[in-house]
Amino acid sequence: MAVFLVCAVAAFVIAFVAYAIYLRRRDAAARRAWEQHCNEQALANNAALAARRSAARPEKTDQNVTVDR
Repeated sequence: MAVFLVCAVAAFVIAFVAYAIYLRRRDAAARRAWEQHCNEQALANNAALAARRSAARPEKTDQNVTVDR
């Protein structure tokens, strides 16, 4: 009877540890995917912001040009 209980507890502990390892790896993979998504969004937002800023700026002209008439 005692041997059966020891084996049952050992099996439970092994299963618990294996499941904990699985959850850590799954969470780490999900975190990496989320960080990649955030990086892609940040790059897209930066590009869109740069495009809006360049569109809002007036075209640069040389202000120091003199015209001979």
